[in-house]
Amino acid sequence: MKQKELEQKLLNRLNGNQEKYSKYTNLLSTCTKPYDVALKVVKPMFIEGLVSKDDISKKDYYGTLAKLVELLNKHRIAPTSLYYHIITNISKWKEEKNEAQNNEPFRQETRIKHNQDGSMEIFNYLYLKEVPDNVAELLKPYIELGYAEVKKKLQRNFNARGESEVMEIGCSAWLMPDVILTLKETSGDMTVNFKSHYIRQEQITLDEALGIVDSEDEEQEDL
Repeated sequence: MKQKELEQKLLNRLNGNQEKYSKYTNLLSTCTKPYDVALKVVKPMFIEGLVSKDDISKKDYYGTLAKLVELLNKHRIAPTSLYYHIITNISKWKEEKNEAQNNEPFRQETRIKHNQDGSMEIFNYLYLKEVPDNVAELLKPYIELGYAEVKKKLQRNFNARGESEVMEIGCSAWLMPDVILTLKETSGDMTVNFKSHYIRQEQITLDEALGIVDSEDEEQEDL
């Protein structure tokens, strides 16, 4: 089959979405091994819902990807090897896909707050065993204004021990540095779980969390 025909098959699978087509053909051009194709292309396409569990185990799908790699960058990918990388990892990818789908409403509805004036607040989150008094005092006026919230929540794998009840501190990104610095006044060596709109980190130091906040703030200023 000619390269244009293979590219058209991929484009059709992506419902004619040129942006995603460019993304995945660029990724395919960087692949040199079957594992590369499985990790860089098959996995994200599956998690995005672009291909089903049945699709990715069919030769018409993985064979097309293998042949495109050879045409794009002259590296031969054995379709059979790619197939075994797929079926070996599909259960793990399915779990990741389910987790991503379960977290989607939270990311879209809770971590971004739309204000009445049309502005938007991106919320960052810390998970602690308890909220120190000085942090609670800092947050009190901001909670009333809608810039922060504190509530109990079951956090999976918190401290690597299944589900634990923790305190979730959520606040606007611009307020998070003050929260972290106030926490440091109480316990500078504690570790926390941190989530923003862009990243999720478990068991990091307060300095590491502050570094993430500062880095994301700089990225927003550059936009």
